[in-house]
Amino acid sequence: MTANNQIRIAMPVAILVALAIQFIAPSAFAATVYWDSNGTVAGAGATPTGTWGTSTFWNATSTGLTTTPAAWLSGDTAVFSAGTDAVNAFTVTLSGTQTIGGLTVEEGTPTISGGTALAINSATTPFNIDSSATTPIFEREFKQPRQIAGPFFRPIG
Repeated sequence: MTANNQIRIAMPVAILVALAIQFIAPSAFAATVYWDSNGTVAGAGATPTGTWGTSTFWNATSTGLTTTPAAWLSGDTAVFSAGTDAVNAFTVTLSGTQTIGGLTVEEGTPTISGGTALAINSATTPFNIDSSATTPIFEREFKQPRQIAGPFFRPIG
C-alpha cells in the first residue's frame, strides 16, 4: 500500500472519529445533579428557592446528604429536588441561559423563571415529571442550540 492510499483511508476514518466524539462527548460527561438548598443536611429544604446559575445548590447525591452542593455545570441533568422534603412551591430564577441534558421534577412545585432561556442539548433531552410531583411552571421559552426536532415529555413513577 502506498503512502497516498494510506492517507486516503486514514482521513475519512479520522473525520468519522471526530464526528462521533462531537456527538457522544457532551452526554458521556454529563452528570445527574439534584437541587439542594440546605447543604449537607438531608433533603433540599421544604421551600428551596434559589438562582440557577449563581446559587451553589447542585448536589451529586439524590439524598442531599453526603456531598456539598456545587455550581451548575452546563449540560448536566437537573433533578428537582434532593431528598423528599421539598414539599412546597418554590421559585428557581434562571441567571442568563442554562443548558440542560435533561430535567426531572420529583418533589415540590418549582416555578422556573427569569434569565434568558433554559436551553436543551438535543432532540432527545428528556423531561420527566414524577407522578407524585406537582407540574412545574416554566415562565420562559425553551431554546434549542441546534436545528433539530423538539424534546419529548414522559411521566415516570
